[in-house]
Amino acid sequence: MLFALATQQLLMAYDSTAMNVALSDIVKDLGTTLTGVQSAISLYALVMAALMISGSKLGSRHGYVRVFMAGAVIYGTGAVVTALSPNLPVMLLGWSLLEGVGAALVFPAILSIATARFDAATRTKALALIGVMAGVGAALGPIVGGVITRFLTWRVSFLMETVVTLLVVLLMRRVVEQRGPRPGRAFDVLGAVLSALGFGLVVAATLAAGRYGVFAARDDLILFGRTVIVKGGVAPTVWLGVAGLCTLVAFGWWEHRRVVRGRNRSSGSTCCVTVRRGWARGAWLCSSW
Repeated sequence: MLFALATQQLLMAYDSTAMNVALSDIVKDLGTTLTGVQSAISLYALVMAALMISGSKLGSRHGYVRVFMAGAVIYGTGAVVTALSPNLPVMLLGWSLLEGVGAALVFPAILSIATARFDAATRTKALALIGVMAGVGAALGPIVGGVITRFLTWRVSFLMETVVTLLVVLLMRRVVEQRGPRPGRAFDVLGAVLSALGFGLVVAATLAAGRYGVFAARDDLILFGRTVIVKGGVAPTVWLGVAGLCTLVAFGWWEHRRVVRGRNRSSGSTCCVTVRRGWARGAWLCSSW
């Protein structure tokens, strides 16, 4: 089980860094622009960060092994779609949307399964191994991905991810869920919306900072043919960041209110851990290119 969890962690870390070294080849192959491919990377980070908390809540309700399996299947499907994509829109569907949703389900499940399945004596080692594998995957991405892109094609990397994900799913089929699903437990729709919107806005602010700057806009922001922010004005980074932080404060207030009312006590620690992992993962993805 630990081998399967660590392998999936390595694979998803590899995916992001391998993508970066293949940008020019992807641009030529799909007949698109560098901005378009970078948008796919940005959208992947947005989808994953926005849905991370919801993925954790689904695991708490339906069982983390089940959610991990579902997320891995979605992730593998996205890898196949990306490998076979003839153009940028199909790649956005496979890499940005499907893989982003799959990663949002898998990441919280990996941590929760490892925490629940190992005792105090071995839990630290298990979590450390998973963390190390993420670093190994990120380091192997530019090397292995670069070699594959140079001598074969960037599509092979995604086909390889599909095969590895399939093996992980087969290994995890042997893992028995420690508890059955709890369908009677109400899903926190408002909390899911607030967390998705808040994290999405914060990640969008981080991405906007690279193009428009942090405080003063380095370029005009044009939406639907109209100039919304002129060069030298307040950068969209500020507006997106403030809106995201305010939304996250509202999310924190709402979750605190639910905990006080005793409606969601058992998921408090999981959500906190997921928030920390979501911030770290999102920040790393946004800075990787």
